[in-house]
Amino acid sequence: MAVCMVGCSASTEQHAEPKVLIPEYETKSSPALYRGDADKTKTSPEHVTEEAKPVSESDKQEEMVWVERIVSVMGYKVQVYSTTDLDDAMRKREALSLLLDSATVDMVFNAPYYKLRIGNCIAKSDADTLKASLQSKGIMDAWIVRDKVLQTLRKRVEKN
Repeated sequence: MAVCMVGCSASTEQHAEPKVLIPEYETKSSPALYRGDADKTKTSPEHVTEEAKPVSESDKQEEMVWVERIVSVMGYKVQVYSTTDLDDAMRKREALSLLLDSATVDMVFNAPYYKLRIGNCIAKSDADTLKASLQSKGIMDAWIVRDKVLQTLRKRVEKN
């Protein structure tokens, strides 16, 4: 059994580290300027010109804005039709859109079925109410299904 070892050695010459030149503006700057601490250090009387005033409720309301976000959550929809024929599903969707003026009719494809669903109900009781409303309009083949629905979340935040 033979062992072969190969290695390198450094030369005896020593190289000087390259000299790094720092621009003059970097040597005079303060990290506080980047953190936002600069305003806190200037507390001389000439910078303080106004007394702290209590903020009224109307001013607070003007500083607040509503932010809306739409999220997808599990909820309920009312399924009104199911077919394997795409053309039939499209015709039925148009007819339902005309019958239900303000409601959006969603089409879902779960192979091989095209399903028409209505509503974005978070609670099952809301889906029951929607189903009863659809049945009163003549859509008797309606049933409640669990599905992802869109929910609008509103939050009041301070204006920046």
